[in-house]
Amino acid sequence: MEVFDVTRSQLSWTADHSEPSEIEGFPLWPPIPTPGDGVLAPLSATPGEDRITVLTLPYSPSGSLESEGVVEAISTACSSGAVGVAVLTEGPLGELIAQNTEFSQPRWPVPVLIVPGRAAATLSRLIERQTPVRLRIAGRARPDTVHNVLGHRTGTGPGVVISTPKSGWFRCAGERGSGMAIALAITEWCARETELDIRFVSATGHEFHGEGARRFLAADPPLRDTVALWIHIGANVAVSDWQLDAVGTPVRRDTPATRRGIACHPVLYAAVTASFAGQPGYGAPIGIGVGRVPGETQHFVDHGYSPLIGMVGAGPLHHTPADTAVATTPALLEPVARGLIGAVQRILQHQA
Repeated sequence: MEVFDVTRSQLSWTADHSEPSEIEGFPLWPPIPTPGDGVLAPLSATPGEDRITVLTLPYSPSGSLESEGVVEAISTACSSGAVGVAVLTEGPLGELIAQNTEFSQPRWPVPVLIVPGRAAATLSRLIERQTPVRLRIAGRARPDTVHNVLGHRTGTGPGVVISTPKSGWFRCAGERGSGMAIALAITEWCARETELDIRFVSATGHEFHGEGARRFLAADPPLRDTVALWIHIGANVAVSDWQLDAVGTPVRRDTPATRRGIACHPVLYAAVTASFAGQPGYGAPIGIGVGRVPGETQHFVDHGYSPLIGMVGAGPLHHTPADTAVATTPALLEPVARGLIGAVQRILQHQA
């Protein structure tokens, strides 16, 4: 695939020393580099020629261009004669929120830059003053190869698949790291304590709506009749909640993020409910088969694997540059890992 190494992505303008003169951003994928020193034009809240159009994306916990009308709004702004588009992402902490997109998404006709929601007031002043603003996206496009990570421990017992994505925007310590930690913990427990035939799948391309998982399923996936249980551990499964204090500073709370849930086939309800009792968001599973489930779990459901457990969450740091090691703690990770291990124990006892 083609990757793009970003070296500069910002809006800048001439200002006096009493106020900032630049806003750091991030390209909307796939990136369009700007020529030379960038494009210079006034900002506009409505699409128009020879302007940098400013759009606001209402907050979506998924951080995805799948939301209804988003791609159409950006495309309209790009095709209006604008020299560039600045996309403000609203969110609980005012952060820049990168957006997942299709692997096949065509390049935008003009450069599109994502900027943090907290910059809204500044951009409004620039629009009002008709200040010329420079939009820059610089970097290097290059071909590269990305990989899924697959593992197999041959066992004499039933087959179990444990999967979790391995890629994301920025450092994604909460989005990916919490899932990886828990996936490795439950895989280690299964290998040590059971005779299960274990397959481990960590797919890349999550940012492209699970492209790596699709490639895995199209290549050489496990035969359905050899899989007695599939466990998919998605984004933000054990991350902290955050809020802004009185002066607008993000503060981490001791409680888990409120947006998280678990889905399973009905045959697993009892085991999952008992194992996650008292854990917010996980104690009342939703049924697979009632509607589409969020995240990459749906890929495996569509491929016919059953029974299956899928879990996913969305924290305030999701898809932001602030999603670093502060996103999670051992106190949040351990109960989720123990809940999954408990579910596997109950399922094995029921199957025995």
